[in-house]
Amino acid sequence: VLTAAHCLFAGKQAGSPLVAPGAVHFLVGMSKGTPAATTVAEQLIVSKDFVPGNWTPERSAADWALIVLKDPIASRPLPVKALTNEELKAASIEGTIYQIGYGMERRYSPSVLRNCLADLSEDNRTLMVRCLANFGYSGSPILAEINGSPTVIGVFSAFQTETRKAFACSASQFEEKLKELTGAAIGQGR
Repeated sequence: VLTAAHCLFAGKQAGSPLVAPGAVHFLVGMSKGTPAATTVAEQLIVSKDFVPGNWTPERSAADWALIVLKDPIASRPLPVKALTNEELKAASIEGTIYQIGYGMERRYSPSVLRNCLADLSEDNRTLMVRCLANFGYSGSPILAEINGSPTVIGVFSAFQTETRKAFACSASQFEEKLKELTGAAIGQGR
């Protein structure tokens, strides 16, 4: 399971400890407060470059983590693919970039935020996203329709109120680690 790294720390200060895997509960298919299935984490894998602390736009590039579940969950995995800036612009124009999450306005039912716009930061590690996300969306996927399939292109990190911009870690930062863990070609429609 992909999420934002900052979601797995017991505090926002530098040096905050990582929570214990057993304290992380995964609820799949949550609808109106009822999950289709649940399990707990067995292992937490946090980006080696992530440092907990006060948020900056640069910090979003390493704000990803993987949760290895203790029990298998019957759920179809989504492909993961890092997009170029040209591909992001095309998807933005086509209106195929969206985000699904559990914001504070609907904590127990998923919200789909459609017609988002995205482009890459100068270092190509962070997505700058214009979407109507609210508090609570941290760790939610940024998706794009690629060849008719929803594809994870990033993971939501933070929203900057002053600029009304959202920042997400680009899939380029975690795509290889996912391939290593699953032994699959994640970006090729698995």
